[in-house]
Amino acid sequence: MQLLKRIKLGGQGRKRFYWSISLVCFILNIFAYTYTYILTHFIVPGQFGLGLDRPTSTQSPIDFKLNYTTQCISKTLETRYEKVPQRS
Repeated sequence: MQLLKRIKLGGQGRKRFYWSISLVCFILNIFAYTYTYILTHFIVPGQFGLGLDRPTSTQSPIDFKLNYTTQCISKTLETRYEKVPQRS
């Protein structure tokens, strides 16, 4: 409110100022939503466009001589547990 008093906007000017601020915030929200969507949704490998390729792992813990067990969660998702030796 102090800013508006310093600028000395009348009734119509104040309304235009609020609409301008609202429009700027709306446009920034659209950009933020688009950017967030691009970073959280993967694209099919080989497809061009905005987005990130889904990361794939070509190495397993056995490549690093680690003792582990694998547990399947679903057809496309699995997890690996490393057996950590106890400290004495």
